Amino acid sequence: MGSKAVELLINGIGGHCVAIKNEEIISMPIEECIAMPRRNRKDFYKMFEQLV
Repeated sequence: MGSKAVELLINGIGGHCVAIKNEEIISMPIEECIAMPRRNRKDFYKMFEQLV
């Protein structure tokens, strides 16, 4: 993901977030990222508790 961020900056693209979506590294404007609803992570926390 870091290399994607550097690639964007080299190409003069700033103000983007880099993320993984559907197993692909993507970028989108920060405003779009902030507007997206947050995922519920309770399942991750439950799995963590079971592993610890």
